[in-house]
Amino acid sequence: MNGNSVLLFMKPGAQKINSAQRSVRIGRRLAVALSGAVVLIAGCTSTASVYPQLSKTAAATEAEISEGDQPSVTVGPSAAKSQLTIWEDFRCSACRRFEQTFHSTIRRLQDSGQLKSEYHLVTSIDDKVGGIGSLAAANAALCAQDAGKFLEYHDVLYANQPDEADDRFADPQFLVQLAGQMNGLVTESFIECVHTGSHDTVVDQSHSSFIGEQYRGTPTVFLNGKNLSDDPNAPSTPQQLEQVIMDANNGK
Repeated sequence: MNGNSVLLFMKPGAQKINSAQRSVRIGRRLAVALSGAVVLIAGCTSTASVYPQLSKTAAATEAEISEGDQPSVTVGPSAAKSQLTIWEDFRCSACRRFEQTFHSTIRRLQDSGQLKSEYHLVTSIDDKVGGIGSLAAANAALCAQDAGKFLEYHDVLYANQPDEADDRFADPQFLVQLAGQMNGLVTESFIECVHTGSHDTVVDQSHSSFIGEQYRGTPTVFLNGKNLSDDPNAPSTPQQLEQVIMDANNGK
């Protein structure tokens, strides 16, 4: 594989969350949110250096959230012939590498009407190494979607992802600070949503579905219903992914 290649599957899976573990995670979130001891750190990594097309594509592409057994955020036109389904964790370093590699291609195909993408947010790293950063970041992304800014905030989270062992995303003030990189996202309703975990149950349902499907890890990526993570011939470069999508759209 060359320097522009990335595996579509990187990490082993996580254990299923039980009710006791969920209560501990939610309790820890509230403790962090109510603490006044957290100090904000200025000068976060610029999103533009990692995602140069953010300001253009994220604003141009609509997103909508669906709940139910497998909650997700769908981005792109409903009439698109191809669908990319991504199970991801904002603390997952392999997910960040996937985003860095395929980001521009996916956004361009979304904006041109060739592709819609369905994002399922999971919390595998929380289970694997401890903490609640995956949960808190996923909740914050859904809070951003409440304001119509899911894609923008999604990209900012990956651009500022800490090491997997660092539970920095557990800090709600840090998540709000990152939101300051976008115009109009930091509002009273967004701040309250982030601090109280308004969408935690949605994220937990998504993660439970992920475990129930017995997927092996994150990112798990499907294209038009085919699990690319299990396909040894899956596209490993942006050019290959685009060609597969265009071939599918043209009936090849």
